Amino acid sequence: LGITMVGCGNSAYVPVSGTITYNGTPLAKAQVIFQPTAAAGTDTGGVGSFAMTNDAGQFTLEASTITPTPGAWVGNHT
Repeated sequence: LGITMVGCGNSAYVPVSGTITYNGTPLAKAQVIFQPTAAAGTDTGGVGSFAMTNDAGQFTLEASTITPTPGAWVGNHT
């Protein structure tokens, strides 16, 4: 699993992309979900992000917001 995160200014979201492989072979049509982890004393960590891998196992996350937002919320995720 290779993941790239690049910070940009004060945005709450940063671009995230990567490649998923299984036993060295690109994993096509895999659903990728990043869910921010909740801080102590809170119910939620924020808006999650998702993607589907292409035939080469590559993906680019998009936040699950009302208006499409590229990337993932800054912080720890599961």
